[in-house]
Amino acid sequence: MFSDRELKKHLSSKDYKNIYFVFGEEKFLVKHYAKLIEEELSNGALNDMNFHVITQDLKDASTGKTLSNKALLMSISNTVSTLPFMSNINIVELRDLSIDAFSKDDFENFIKILSDIPDTTKVIITIPTLLFDSKDKNANLKRLINFVDKEGVCAEFTHKGELALEREVCKWAKAGGSSMSELTASYLISSVGNDLNVLHSEMQKLTAFALEEEITRETIDLVVHKNIDANIFDLFSFVIKGDTDKALNNLNTLFYQKVTAISIVMNLYRTYRDAYIARVGLSCGQNIKDIAKDFEYKNMSWKLDKAKRLSGSVTTISLRRSIDELNNTYIDLITKSVNDTLEVEKLICKLSSFAKDRSDE
Repeated sequence: MFSDRELKKHLSSKDYKNIYFVFGEEKFLVKHYAKLIEEELSNGALNDMNFHVITQDLKDASTGKTLSNKALLMSISNTVSTLPFMSNINIVELRDLSIDAFSKDDFENFIKILSDIPDTTKVIITIPTLLFDSKDKNANLKRLINFVDKEGVCAEFTHKGELALEREVCKWAKAGGSSMSELTASYLISSVGNDLNVLHSEMQKLTAFALEEEITRETIDLVVHKNIDANIFDLFSFVIKGDTDKALNNLNTLFYQKVTAISIVMNLYRTYRDAYIARVGLSCGQNIKDIAKDFEYKNMSWKLDKAKRLSGSVTTISLRRSIDELNNTYIDLITKSVNDTLEVEKLICKLSSFAKDRSDE
């Protein structure tokens, strides 16, 4: 399995393979590197004569209906076998094929097609939009990975760690004619999440707004629409500090954004649970990485780390009492006829008082 750095090095060597497979959680990078491979293989001269894209929803020209998997594989076989016209190479991109839905016979046929690729054809398999759990790959996907690893180049792109993301965001700021500190980049990531597609889109707005000036936290607050995770973390940080006024103001913002009371309580519950898991795990001598692995946080270990840092000033008993209160409020919201807004406001006041309680120290 190639990393992004190894893939770049391979492409710069010009020692091209007949088959490439790029996939993973980070769709921005999947699209980026698929495009890079296409341009490298064609020497920047992609056209209708040497570049063909086949997708799962390929239609029959005569009926307009989506082809069956068997007919789809026949089309792939014919396209792969086509000799290049007015070019030295025939590039075929197989985009977003539902490999997991292939029957055993269809998958065997698919592998046979890939095993007989002529030297004049290069096949690029990409999954730029389909979602799947890369930690729980289905049998067909695992077999395809193993096959391409032996016969060509396989690259999986998972979400980057926060430090790598911060550096990437700072590069985008510079490329857009502005500047941004890694601390500010961290604030942006906490505001919109760690998906590169979203981050890239927000950075385009920020650099256009900043007009070659430094992008600050204030710029982000003006331009970027925070996701619910970011606002919940803000709410959590105010409650943990016992700052009831700011917590209630933040709660009003969430209600203004049409976030339901149940959603607020559920998300706040998860954040408290993250803090408690981190607290107990660390007290047992584990590090955040091991705790995240044990509790299957996958690429969301940053939530554990952030919740841990924000909750450092409160006692473990306070965290337990808060989790119990959140659970009780959630049950009331779904089982009783109550004023949702009032119930959550009362909850925030209680959580703030728990955070200030040091009686168990």
